[in-house]
Order: sequence, then C-alpha cells, then structure tokens
Amino acid sequence: MSALSRKQLNLLQAFRGLAAILVLLYHGTTMTAINLQQVLFGNSFVFAHVGVNFFFVLSGFIIFYIHKIDIGKKHKLKDFLIKRFIRVYPVYWLVLIPRLLVSRKEIDIFTALSSIVLFPYPDPPLVNVSWTLSYEIFFYLIFSLTMIAGFRYLKVVVIIWLGLLGIYWLLYTANIFAFNQNNLIFKFIFSYHHLEFGFGCLAAYIVKEYKIKSGKIILATGMILFTLSSIATVNYINGIADSTLASPVMRAQGIKTSLEELGFIYYGIPSFLIILGAASIELVQEIKVPKVWVYLGDASYSIYLIHGTIINNLTLLIKKIQIETFFQNDISKLLILFVALIVGCLFHSYIEKPLINKVKKQVLVYKSN
Repeated sequence: MSALSRKQLNLLQAFRGLAAILVLLYHGTTMTAINLQQVLFGNSFVFAHVGVNFFFVLSGFIIFYIHKIDIGKKHKLKDFLIKRFIRVYPVYWLVLIPRLLVSRKEIDIFTALSSIVLFPYPDPPLVNVSWTLSYEIFFYLIFSLTMIAGFRYLKVVVIIWLGLLGIYWLLYTANIFAFNQNNLIFKFIFSYHHLEFGFGCLAAYIVKEYKIKSGKIILATGMILFTLSSIATVNYINGIADSTLASPVMRAQGIKTSLEELGFIYYGIPSFLIILGAASIELVQEIKVPKVWVYLGDASYSIYLIHGTIINNLTLLIKKIQIETFFQNDISKLLILFVALIVGCLFHSYIEKPLINKVKKQVLVYKSN
C-alpha cells in the first residue's frame, strides 16, 4: 500500500488544472457581463463554477489517499496541520493583504479577522473564491481528528454526520424540510459540499482497498454524466434568459437551477466517478499526460486565487478607457481570460513556489532548534 501512496497520479493533477480553468471561465462569464454588459461564448460556461465541486471531491481523495496511513497516529497530527497550513495560508494571505489595504468599502475588525483565518462569514469575501477555502480548512480539521481518535471510533461520528447531511438534502430536494438559510452556522455545517469531500475519501478508500478492473468504464461514465449535467444547466438558464429577455448580468449569474442547488448529486457524483476511474487506471498502467496539463495542475491554486482579480481589473480598465467595442467578439474576450491564466502561472512559478519553499525551510529551522 505504501507504493500506491508514493505514486504520482498525473491524470488527476491534469484534471485539477482543468477544474481551475473551468472556474476561470465562469468568472470570465460573470465579470464580462457585470463590467462590460456582454455575453461570453453564448453563456456556454455559466455552469463552470462546478469546477469547485470537482475540487472538493479531489481534495477529499488526495487527503485520504496520502494520509490514510496516519489515521490513529497522534504523533502525525502536528506535521499534518503544519503542511496544510503552509499549503493554504501564506499564498492566500499574499493575495488577501492588498485587498484589505485598498478595499473601497469599510472593513470591520470581524470581517478582517474572518478573512484572515478563513472563518465562514456572510458578507461577500474579499477574495472571491476564499469561501471555498473555509470548507477546505474545516475538512482538514475534521480529518485531523482521525489521527487523535482513530478511524475506528471517529468513523461512527463521521458516518452519522454525513448520513444526516444526506437525509437533510434528500428532504430538501423533496421540499419537505429546509434550515433557515440566514443562519450562517447551520448553512455551513449542513452544506452539501461536505458530502463532496466524503465522496473523495470514499474514492480513495476504494482504490486503496480494492483492485478496480473497470476504471475506463467508470471514468467514461463520470465524464458523460458531468457533461450532460453541464449541458442541462446551460440550456435551462439560456432558455429562461431568452424567454424573459434577461440582461447579460442576470443571464450570467442571476438564474439558478436545481442542478446547481443540488450540485453534490449532479456534479459531485460524476466527479467521484471521474476521480475513482482515473485513479484506478493510473494505478495499473502508466498514462502519459502532457506536461503542460501537469503544470496547470501544479499551478491551479495560484490560478484559482488570482484569476478573478485579473479579469475584474482588466474588464474595468477596458470600460474606463471606453474600448468595449473592441471586445465584442468572443476571441478578443478570450484574450482577457488567457492573460489571467498566464498571470496565474507566473504567480505560481515565481511567487507561490519560492514562498512555500521558504516557509518550509523556516519551519525546518524552527523544528531543529
């Protein structure tokens, strides 16, 4: 089993890069609509925020896949939390601090502290994607408990909690019961996103414990279901938008569907199948993945964190200097998204990697003293 833990799953890394690009395309769609009052690619990427659903499932898979051997080992807890801290916070703070300093709106102390520690907060986040990191941190904390209590005991609590989540969302789907969505704590604790982390853990458990022979079929099934859900979302939203003559802004982000509200079913389950299938294939045969896609997977966190700022500022600049007419065709708007992607990659290579390496060295120095 240790050999499996060390195996690099490049196909999943490529999918991580693709998920980051999906989120970039979604924010390109919304910010083009808000700032330029233009529709991007016929609103074809209005579904693409579901890259987040994939990220959550993949995060659950990676953590369980790598750290299953640490469950029940209290001495591993400190190293696990330090590694997770280094992976998330330094780069995030580097992106957050300028937003805190130059924000046009007045920021109270609770908002600032919540943003810094990634505590769930009802106001729109200063870094537009940081709300997802709150779920990541919560998952890391829950998983860290397995190192204290051991999987044998904690799994009962986790299964009960995930079971209650599943029951709640089934009741919600049937319009039988719903929590007050204004209650932040209940909304966060009972979010279906926690189920997506659970899907990822389940996928990792399966590939660790069983030899999957039908990986290609599982992968293909997941990709087909993910594609069908995406097409259904786009067609539904565009259908409503066309019939109501909706504005570009309303078309891009104001029309919600049940496919989005129940993303753990329509996108979480396909993501589970994609990850399970891809991992099963790579564990029995080597797959040559283009290096550019592996790199995009490596750079996905940087791309994810800063693409929104780049797209927003570029579209606002275009509006300010009144050259919107030059960006009415989709190819020219695609240039904006390409710039955001390149900046994200540069940020990864020249800022994220050196920063993380430096922090790691400082931690090693601290440990040795």
